[in-house]
Amino acid sequence: MSKVFSRALLPLMVAASSSVMAGQFYAGVGIAGFIGSGEEEYTSGRYSVTYDYEYSQQSIGLGYQFDNDNRLEVSLATIDVEYDNDFYDDESYSGLDVDYSFVWRYEVVRPYLLIGFGLYTYDDSGEYYADGEDLSGVAFNFGAGVIWQFHEHLDVDLGYGFKSIGWQDAEDGHHIYETQSTQGGFDLAAHILF
Repeated sequence: MSKVFSRALLPLMVAASSSVMAGQFYAGVGIAGFIGSGEEEYTSGRYSVTYDYEYSQQSIGLGYQFDNDNRLEVSLATIDVEYDNDFYDDESYSGLDVDYSFVWRYEVVRPYLLIGFGLYTYDDSGEYYADGEDLSGVAFNFGAGVIWQFHEHLDVDLGYGFKSIGWQDAEDGHHIYETQSTQGGFDLAAHILF
């Protein structure tokens, strides 16, 4: 697992170290998934089942905008999942994301590409599995969007994000399951730069 983390962190560390450290810190709040969907896939041997869902994500984060406008952000997020099939109870994931945005320098509206990773917990999932522990997983984040800085200390970010969470293997007493959640949708965030 540590090899996965070091490989995920390497591009972020290289990008951050190549930036000039003369930028500014910022704090922000965001929502995601207001136009988006996802799916959860369970695989056991050669059998697989997929559940579609709609989601909403709320996050709060702290970040640093480098002198070249690239950004490194750490955020806490909660993802609420509402399955399309009413038979299943709604679920939630919570976790920590670390994202790096490559920002093109323009005057007011600046496009960006985002790459990152996260550590997540599938809340209250332990009741379904033999060991009673909630599932934990690693997320990979990708996105693109635009930042509109309408004031020296305020900006708004509109983008499209994709997240894939690979959950740990789980056993229900009869089968071992590989589980993965993937989702994509529009997100909106506001930041205060200081």
